[in-house]
Amino acid sequence: MGIPPQELNRLASPSITLPVNLSLSTVIVAAYARPSPRQNARPPHGKTPVHFNHPCGHLNTMTKLIVGIDYGTTYSGLSFALSNAADFKDIHPWTKYPGSSTHIAEHCHKAPSWVAFKDENPDLDENAWGYQIEPGMKTYAWTKLLLDDQALATEYDDPDLNKAAGNGLMRLPAGRTAKDVVTEYLKGMHSMYKKAVIEKIGEDILEEMPVDFWLTVPATWTERAKLITRAAALDAGFASRPIDRLSLITEPDAAAHMALKSSIHHVEDLIDVGTGVMVCDLGGGTVDITTSEIVRKSPSLKLREIAIGAGGKCGGTFVDRNLYKLLAKRFGTAFTSLGPQHVGPGSQFMDQFEMRKRDFSLDTPSKKSYKLTLPMRSLVVTPEMQKYYDPDFNWVLLSKDDMKSLFDPVIDVILKLVKDQVDQVKRDKEPIIKTMCLVGGFGSSPYVKESWAAVVCGAVLRGVEGSMVGQKKCRRHYGHSISRTYDPAVHFNFDENKRRLWNDPWTKEQNLSGFMDWEIAKGALLDDDTEISTSFYSHFSEYFDGKHSHDLYSCSLDEAPETIENERIEKVGEVLYTIDDIGIDKTKIKSIQDANGIHWYQLLLTLTIRLSDEDVGVLSQTSKYVLELLRMATSLFSSLRGYTYKTIPYKSTPHGDIVLDVVYPEEADDSPTTVLIHIHGGFLIVGDRYSFAPYWLVNAVTTRKWIFVSPDYRLVPESTAHASLDDSIDAYKWVRSSLADAIGRPIGPVLLAGSSAGGYLALTTANAVKHKPDALLLIYGMLDAAGPRYTTPGTNIWGAPPFDTTSVLSQFPRTKENDDRKAISGYPPPENFQQDPRFQVASALHIDALFPDYMAGVEGLSREIASKGIDAIPEEHRRLFPLSFGDLAKIPRTFLLHGVNDSAVTVDCSIVAEKKLREAGVEVEKDFPEDAEHGFDGRIGNVDVEKAEADGIPNIESLRNAIRFLDSSVKN
Repeated sequence: MGIPPQELNRLASPSITLPVNLSLSTVIVAAYARPSPRQNARPPHGKTPVHFNHPCGHLNTMTKLIVGIDYGTTYSGLSFALSNAADFKDIHPWTKYPGSSTHIAEHCHKAPSWVAFKDENPDLDENAWGYQIEPGMKTYAWTKLLLDDQALATEYDDPDLNKAAGNGLMRLPAGRTAKDVVTEYLKGMHSMYKKAVIEKIGEDILEEMPVDFWLTVPATWTERAKLITRAAALDAGFASRPIDRLSLITEPDAAAHMALKSSIHHVEDLIDVGTGVMVCDLGGGTVDITTSEIVRKSPSLKLREIAIGAGGKCGGTFVDRNLYKLLAKRFGTAFTSLGPQHVGPGSQFMDQFEMRKRDFSLDTPSKKSYKLTLPMRSLVVTPEMQKYYDPDFNWVLLSKDDMKSLFDPVIDVILKLVKDQVDQVKRDKEPIIKTMCLVGGFGSSPYVKESWAAVVCGAVLRGVEGSMVGQKKCRRHYGHSISRTYDPAVHFNFDENKRRLWNDPWTKEQNLSGFMDWEIAKGALLDDDTEISTSFYSHFSEYFDGKHSHDLYSCSLDEAPETIENERIEKVGEVLYTIDDIGIDKTKIKSIQDANGIHWYQLLLTLTIRLSDEDVGVLSQTSKYVLELLRMATSLFSSLRGYTYKTIPYKSTPHGDIVLDVVYPEEADDSPTTVLIHIHGGFLIVGDRYSFAPYWLVNAVTTRKWIFVSPDYRLVPESTAHASLDDSIDAYKWVRSSLADAIGRPIGPVLLAGSSAGGYLALTTANAVKHKPDALLLIYGMLDAAGPRYTTPGTNIWGAPPFDTTSVLSQFPRTKENDDRKAISGYPPPENFQQDPRFQVASALHIDALFPDYMAGVEGLSREIASKGIDAIPEEHRRLFPLSFGDLAKIPRTFLLHGVNDSAVTVDCSIVAEKKLREAGVEVEKDFPEDAEHGFDGRIGNVDVEKAEADGIPNIESLRNAIRFLDSSVKN
């Protein structure tokens, strides 16, 4: 396949300069880091740029929109940000995929890479993609792997990859190519993108704003596959306007970009200049590994590749194929005769396995089999077969050893890739590798240990900030084929299918084509300014005015082959040109006349290939901003400059000590220091002392030289909310009585804050203690625990649909008298939290309206409250419901912060609290931002910085109002 003519920069000279995608990181156009003329353009005379304040950031007439598109083998995603974005927090990942509300297993930060065509599915009025696919539809999946179908296999590829089509995978519809299927998927994503961006910034602004699209591709892909992917995106509608641009970025570089950016994660203390860092991108279909040296950390992070990147088609889908092989061996035709609608991608069976795959870990204590529902009517179930299949429930039974056997062949290949990188670094005497980053969808399994949904936001960040990889090592040899004088004694055995003899009319010699001239070697260092130039003769006759071509080739072998006959040589593309393109007057070129009287022209051309550094990538993010904070919360406390971080037990229980974290200034005078206690959220069911840490609040505390305290507490359902409240009260009393001695300095005013369930505990604690806090900050708190939100069944959190809660609640029953379960005082949320059983308990308690039952440990309490009102609550449990039974007149001044769009804890909880507190005479301030969801404040930020630097943080004025309230509470 040739490089499209529109990709050529045609110059009116005997030189051809074109941006060709060569190098380890491949992209078609110039690096974003180089400002375009449009970016540097001055406004028209007499006019000034127009500025807009907008939720996406600060807009002006020079602003571009940066859109990252991660088309993956199994899942795909999209994010966007403005070109003046300052940090990761300014990136907006899209989570509202069409049809996602019917899928409770995902929080929809990515959508399945599936396509179904209406002409093959009678129930469809139009083609469907992603979450629109329903079980039973004829679906096409893993199509991404078919885009690189002409690539030569590597030693790291899954050996059974080509057999996948038998299981309904990697199939193509009749009359359609892989590019056609991918284009159809990207059309759906493009339509969604336009609606998403218009929703965020408005249609009028979008019409005038240039857009840079960054499309991810595996680093190991051939240039042909990358160009096909780019063509599919263009055909789908991306970059269809003259002011827009579409670039390719490789996934592992993107992962490194996001993982190591000090401006995002404050990792400058975790990496050292002069050491190596390895990034392993473990995707659904492919694995890419790159290794780089940390060249500098400031003022911006800069890397130099120290090993040739490697990879293969051996990602997470390898595990799925191992499952098919195992079940085919065990159940024979009873399994293999089932169609794709039963066992293919999108089927209920594979949805179940996907969840088990992501949760699988050897650390779980249970010995129970993993159960997958799959009716196999023709299966003869013998006593021996019952180890593998339960006919009563139609369960396929997989042991822990079975699951391990599915993963281990994939892990072995990945470890071999890692070892090869380490060996290469040692062999080349490069800096020692001290840091490894695991990214990509496959790593979401605890068995592989990784983060989910990585690449798409990094594509955006690369577009915003430019590449941090200063030098890279070329993954392949690149060059072209030339002719040399033919020597019959040496060249007689040439392959006539790939080479030809021809007579040179100028030298009168016989030449043989097919000698390789490698212009750049594998392992050569590349940067943004790297160019290679080669001169060659172009011959044409007086009767030929058509197109000429010059082929470009690559080879991944360590030793470059001498001739084109080697099967490992791959054609990259062809440079197409005509004499008119070059602008040459044939009358001024020397010619000769052959024996037939035909004039021949010989033209010396120079081909310049610019190696653009446009394929970056990133480690990314999670479904909610708050989950990004989880990974770095512990290092936040320990890395605050000028602060000391301690973990201190504040009480003992039969199940062990319960602790709190204290962060306090290293230097202080003898004057009392203000203390802010923040109680974490998690529906009383999950979380720990550094979960969902509100960075803006921590930063505000440290800016003011206050003390920050974050306690653990016992969680429901192993304990009741009475235990949670007792712990919260004890932590508060410990601060009042013992904190000063523990840190060796006097304390002053004590402020009590909490988020979500922590807001509930903060209010309930303030009601219970005699020595009241100086002020309360209640952030989207579950304040009205006896209200309709928690006593009316049928509604799930996050806008997800209800589901059958039986299995979840049977696994996590409410606590009872003499309950022998061990109390849990902390449960850090995993990255795939939507599939975590404890998070599903929170959903189940909302769906069945059982929160009061579980809080009090009383069966049927919710029903009693719903039918009889709050008087149905027994006396001994009324302390859990302060808005109904508390002495509210004694509650200190309170600030309520709650988003109107909160779909987890509705704003009604704070509205009711405001009304009752005001009626009791409490001084109440509030801020209910209109567009804010649950966790809207869960980002790294500092409300004390200048507005121009901080207006990328959603609802920053709401956060500032809360801090102003705390400031005034301390002064009062």
